[in-house]
Amino acid sequence: MEVLLQQYEVDGDVEPLARQARAHGVPDRWRARVWPILLGRQEGGKEGGKEGKERRMEERGKDGGKDGGKDGVEAVRACRRAKASPAVESAILHFLQHPSAGGTEFSPGMLHVAGTLAEWVSADALPACFEQCMRLMLAGDTTARISDFLTGFATLMPSLATYFRRERVSSWGEEWILSWMQWWCARELHPRERARLWDVYFACDDADAIGEMHVGVCLALLRACRDALEELEASEIRMVLTQIPPVDMGQMVQQGQTLRRELQELEREDETWQATS
Repeated sequence: MEVLLQQYEVDGDVEPLARQARAHGVPDRWRARVWPILLGRQEGGKEGGKEGKERRMEERGKDGGKDGGKDGVEAVRACRRAKASPAVESAILHFLQHPSAGGTEFSPGMLHVAGTLAEWVSADALPACFEQCMRLMLAGDTTARISDFLTGFATLMPSLATYFRRERVSSWGEEWILSWMQWWCARELHPRERARLWDVYFACDDADAIGEMHVGVCLALLRACRDALEELEASEIRMVLTQIPPVDMGQMVQQGQTLRRELQELEREDETWQATS
């Protein structure tokens, strides 16, 4: 990773770093440097350079007199209740005040996202990283992702899906489903597993591709917990799904890709059957 970073400083080519992150993840000691670079591709150009830093400082200065309105007040209250760090609170407020937020309302899930980023990047880099992460998370159609997830769940794990329906823990309004889909399991995964997953997502600059990949990963996570979940009651199921047991995240990413291919093959077979019937 050190060699790749040195090469990046010379030629500004992010792709070698992205390939390494997708294939093997980012070593813990390099995440503070690599994540801002990968996320910086959302704006184009080299992230972390003098011009980028000056631009962000100028934007913060322009926003400094704003309080973010109602959402800003709500965000501050939530941060104080959660005893979030000043850096996390500042990053969330900066995003809500920024024109790129496009009127986005505050959600408690943002606390978990900003908290995850704060575990790995510096306080100075956090506002820009959080803003770019929000762009990726909010760019896709969450409703469509939830629909794809629930359809894949019912198709690939029909027995567990039936059990979930009986226990009433798989409806559209379930908090764990929205949190998984919208916030990339920022609350539910262990810190290093969450970081390993986000290494892969940040290495991809296509929000739609990330959304499709994430549906597969969530199906793989659910399948990994399947045996334990079938023995639990509704409240216990929700507890497990908000505190996912330790998993090998590299395997989850690979299994997620396999499950997506299985679903695509089943869809093609269904289309062929309908066309010939």
